[in-house]
Amino acid sequence: MLTLAHKHYIENAATAWLRELVAISSPYFEEASLIGYLEDRLKLSFKTTVQTYEERNLLGHPFSGVNLIADFGDFTNGFVVLNGHVDTVIRTNDWEQNPLELRIEGDRCSGLGALDMKGGLTAFIVAMETMRHFGLNPTVGLRLNAVSDEEGPYSLGTLNAWRAGFYEGCMGVIIGEPVVPFSCRPVTFPAIAIGGRGRYYHSVLVKGKPGHGAMPQTGINAVTDAARICLDTGKIPLKSHDLLGQESVCVLQIQGGVKTLTIPDLCRFDFDRHVVPDTTLACAEQEFYHMVERLGLGSSVTLEFSECLPDGVVYQPYVADHSHPFVRRLGEACHQATGRIPDYTGMLSICDMNVLGPRISAPVVLFGPTGENPHKNREWVSLRSICSVVESLISFFLSEK
Repeated sequence: MLTLAHKHYIENAATAWLRELVAISSPYFEEASLIGYLEDRLKLSFKTTVQTYEERNLLGHPFSGVNLIADFGDFTNGFVVLNGHVDTVIRTNDWEQNPLELRIEGDRCSGLGALDMKGGLTAFIVAMETMRHFGLNPTVGLRLNAVSDEEGPYSLGTLNAWRAGFYEGCMGVIIGEPVVPFSCRPVTFPAIAIGGRGRYYHSVLVKGKPGHGAMPQTGINAVTDAARICLDTGKIPLKSHDLLGQESVCVLQIQGGVKTLTIPDLCRFDFDRHVVPDTTLACAEQEFYHMVERLGLGSSVTLEFSECLPDGVVYQPYVADHSHPFVRRLGEACHQATGRIPDYTGMLSICDMNVLGPRISAPVVLFGPTGENPHKNREWVSLRSICSVVESLISFFLSEK
């Protein structure tokens, strides 16, 4: 059992760390300063490794990224990975306060990235520091993977940490994302996500026939045909899943035509389909072309799936085994620390879980603090929930075998 001394230390450390993390700007692709700060701090207490990586294929241009790995404890009996992304979205224009200055009002701590997910990163760091400070020895090794570029395209930090083998042989992975705001069904804190919908990114090219714009009957308007397809994406037969809920589609961008009086002969558009495990790429492709065929268009239509790797799409649908001992013991530790049996749920949106879960043999779950307004003005995280995550993790690390 944690004493009042433990709990006071946790609250003070969580407040200080969250304030410092929020104060360092770290939009995706620009995380190096925060990684450097973390390395300077954490190397004083833990074994740290800075991983640099180069990504060329997915982005279409070279990108140099950086991750930080911090190890604690004895890895002889195995290790658990705590995965947390350090990047935030780019600041939106609706912020009414300095987004890099943490504002604390009661239990609410507001600032850019406070919830998604510097609050979860804070919980991971404070859990490791608390155990070290009080001489509480985890029964297994702990590895903090502070990764870059989760908010930007492709979760490059986690993807490249996996490529480099930093998850190889682990017993399980806990990602500190906030579960409550992104859950497939209404849940309350504490909640553990054991799965998430995947993402198929559809890139569509529509080819019509040019002609004079004053005589539209002389050509085939690719923009008009593309618009008809966009409107009918909602008629694609979407599947449901007991944990992950209903699939969804969303048109994201469209481009075609010119201002001159020329019938557009080319139009490109992209749409997203968040999918459940029963929907394969082949199935999604077939359902798209069946929908297009029913429209009887004059244009030709070609579909490509972007965001693909040799082993499949980047963000694959994923569900962990609810009965796995790792998942079960984490729930028991959470119950012990908070007095509540956690809700088990799935995630509506993609995250590092979808990159990592299908590619390693160990279970991957999400367990982080709660709050509201991710990615926008007044984003806030509950300090009390950060402390509850810390206490749950310590209980888990002292019992996991």
